[in-house]
Amino acid sequence: KRFRSPLRYPGGKQRAIEQIARLFPESAREYREPLVGGGSVFFHARSSNFAEKYWINDKFSELFALWRAVQDEETCARLMRDLEILRLSFGNDPEKIKKYFLQARAEKTADRYRAALLFFFFNRVTFSGTTRAGGFSSAASLRRFTASSIERLAPLPQALADVQITNLDFEDVILKPGRG
Repeated sequence: KRFRSPLRYPGGKQRAIEQIARLFPESAREYREPLVGGGSVFFHARSSNFAEKYWINDKFSELFALWRAVQDEETCARLMRDLEILRLSFGNDPEKIKKYFLQARAEKTADRYRAALLFFFFNRVTFSGTTRAGGFSSAASLRRFTASSIERLAPLPQALADVQITNLDFEDVILKPGRG
């Protein structure tokens, strides 16, 4: 099965994945990505069964919250339902979406599930997927926060099964001893 990132991500590697993949060795014992971001390279490695073990990491806590939420099948299904309910509540009205965006952007939450939901929402309605720090885009909010974009979350529990997901400094991942 071919897995793909559900995110629009600044600096994303999806368009360069074939060139990047040519640099991979044939296989590895462990795949580590200390700055996973949108995950395009990881999803390619996972799709090709590149390694025996996988470890992805990102210090961005809201992104970490999303990857952890979609790793669990029940939480991913709940997130998809809640995102679709939210999407439908806007009725294709960019002003309603913008109002929600502005309120949510000011929100500080320690709830990881809420952080994951907001991260995905922001990713879909901002310029270039820049999330909370980005500017609202009426065009993106209508063209990118769609039922099909939410459906892209569905295969992620399978893609992330048995993957170690952490929220550490990148050096902690790089410096951890390992082989292959």
